[in-house]
Amino acid sequence: METTTFTQSNYITHYNAIQVSLPMNIGTIIDPNDEVVSFLKVMEGVNCSKYIKNVSHRGRKGYDKGMLLRIILFAYMINVRDYRSIEDRCKHDIRFMVLE
Repeated sequence: METTTFTQSNYITHYNAIQVSLPMNIGTIIDPNDEVVSFLKVMEGVNCSKYIKNVSHRGRKGYDKGMLLRIILFAYMINVRDYRSIEDRCKHDIRFMVLE
């Protein structure tokens, strides 16, 4: 096994071994009366396959189109219409992380 040594000093002084991850106790973080819980219950009964077009991918596999549709519909439901704001909420809002 090889050991890697860094010659630059900033790797040693600014190193942090704690990795940020999605909390595993999401059920206790999200209130049962929250909008995302009712949205997920409604989306269970909806067949979205007729709204999603399947195309062949050349190269990398794309994102799950059902997930993207759920995220866009939930964002419109809570009156978030800007795609940059939706992107930011997907990174920082736990309700959008549940939709992924």
